Amino acid sequence: MFWLNIKELEKSIIEGKLTDEAGFKYFLANMIVLTIATYTSNTENFIISLPFWANLIITIWGSQSIFKANSSGDKKDFFKRYFALSWVYSFRLGLIFLGILAILVIIVLSASESMLTDFDASNPAYIGLDVIFTIIYGVLYYNLLTKSFKRVSALELPENIDNA
Repeated sequence: MFWLNIKELEKSIIEGKLTDEAGFKYFLANMIVLTIATYTSNTENFIISLPFWANLIITIWGSQSIFKANSSGDKKDFFKRYFALSWVYSFRLGLIFLGILAILVIIVLSASESMLTDFDASNPAYIGLDVIFTIIYGVLYYNLLTKSFKRVSALELPENIDNA
């Protein structure tokens, strides 16, 4: 893996020497850096943040799972597949989780309006809820993505394509 020498990396790409496995290492490194960057901008003590660690572990596990799923099939077009499939699953799950969040806000408002006005992100209840949502979303997202990668890399459509 090249860290600073862009010319050698470009040469490796031009000569067709950059393998999918090596490309995946760059991808995974980017995913880890993006995860860290997301939490360092939002939390003073991100290293001890449970949501940070949950997200980082799920990102590493999930990224390796989808790459392995692609590698066990036709081993083609990992990044094209990743960005296309990831977009649809992110959008679908985002809509579902926004709906769940809206319901939770309505429940909280009906129980006590002060729960929203006295909101404290360091509250253990909020952190616990954040960890639970992070884990559910991440595991669901990567499981769905892995299943799609297995189907696509095996060149198999699901039996009921309309509900896949």
